[in-house]
Amino acid sequence: TRVTSGFSAAPVQFPGVSMQVPNGPWIKMSVLSNDTNRISLGPLGRFRETGLLVFQIFTPINIGSNGARVLADQLAPLFHEAQFSLRNSGFIRCYAASLDDRGVSQDGNWYQVNLKISYDRDTILG
Repeated sequence: TRVTSGFSAAPVQFPGVSMQVPNGPWIKMSVLSNDTNRISLGPLGRFRETGLLVFQIFTPINIGSNGARVLADQLAPLFHEAQFSLRNSGFIRCYAASLDDRGVSQDGNWYQVNLKISYDRDTILG
């Protein structure tokens, strides 16, 4: 995937895959689908799904926001305005990345910054 081949600064937990939480920085990836709409006429339907890629970046509390932001700056270019297809997933277009500073986690051990990237995914069904 784009993450495993282009990013090695911190371990990444992918959707549906368990991972032992390390003592140092780590990232949790989520894919949040919004809507899917038909965008063509005819017997072969072309559909567009919109959604959000979210990378929850966790750094130990003593590193603070700067460590999380550095990781976000390294990860964002892999998806910022990228276009690609992954196996049979359809054509994927990513848009500009944004950061959401979430602050200190409820357990007080982690500082969290979310890197969010909107995407469209086109598929043909028929």
